[in-house]
Amino acid sequence: MKEFRLKIFLFLNRLSILQLSGSFLVVILLFGVLYTSFTPGINGVNTLQKEEFNIWKGLYFSIVTISSLGYGDMQPSGVSRLFSVIEVILGLAIMGILIAKLTSSRLSYHVKRLYVSDSHRQLYRYQSKIRTAQSEINNLTSTTLHKLIETPDGKEIPSEKEIKTIQDRIRRNFLKNFSEVSKVLNDLITYIDAETKSGDYFSEISSNIIKDLGDTIFEIIKQAHQFLSSIPEDKRARLLYGDPGKQYSELLKYIKRLCAIIIKYSKDNEVKLTFSTIESGCSKSQNEIVIISVAIYDINPPDQKNESPTDLKDN
Repeated sequence: MKEFRLKIFLFLNRLSILQLSGSFLVVILLFGVLYTSFTPGINGVNTLQKEEFNIWKGLYFSIVTISSLGYGDMQPSGVSRLFSVIEVILGLAIMGILIAKLTSSRLSYHVKRLYVSDSHRQLYRYQSKIRTAQSEINNLTSTTLHKLIETPDGKEIPSEKEIKTIQDRIRRNFLKNFSEVSKVLNDLITYIDAETKSGDYFSEISSNIIKDLGDTIFEIIKQAHQFLSSIPEDKRARLLYGDPGKQYSELLKYIKRLCAIIIKYSKDNEVKLTFSTIESGCSKSQNEIVIISVAIYDINPPDQKNESPTDLKDN
């Protein structure tokens, strides 16, 4: 029922003043023809004059009826009474909407500008937080990747202690930033879901902003996936063991939920394509990156401790 009311509201909101005026004239003409067709007869319109009831008199009676003037020189009978009731209801509805649009058109313009401006500001804020996390992940992974691969291009192979230190840093970085992005995405999903249920959100918002947001989200997934795919499986397992792996899985789930909402409601094909690509990337990462899950009572994780979100500062 709520969705039906929303559809009615959106339909009426899209109608222009010209369309409403045209609808008003169509109703007058339609009922004028109906009154003329049923007159004379028991279902027609009775007049005080003995003149022939033609189309012009039918239109006159239709105008008098839709405007609720009711001069009394003509009276409907039979089925024409039903026509009169329907016409009055339609006339009052159309005139009410038309007058509301005429009086609020200027106000609606300013309200729409404020709404769009606030929505863009919200999206930029979410995007900025995701970019910050993406930048931190990129800076760390780009400087540590060569130390975690089996043959680091002829360079000196780092010691076990150095590798463990690097792994600890990456785990803390992943936990911190994956948690932050997951929280941002959860807030973003709640925000967009509420807006789409209240109105035609994606018709008001710039498609370029939505695509930029998608590109930022895709970049963080692409970087994490490329990094994790480039290192040996045993080192990857140690990096993602416990909370970092759990947060990475949660991050992928949030991104897929966001993609599903945007693909469903957006009318822009490029936006849909962008988020379809992101959704495919998440599925690929879920299939290719194995997250080790160990029971909480296991006291011997693979060379790692189970960090908490409060213990995130780098050494």
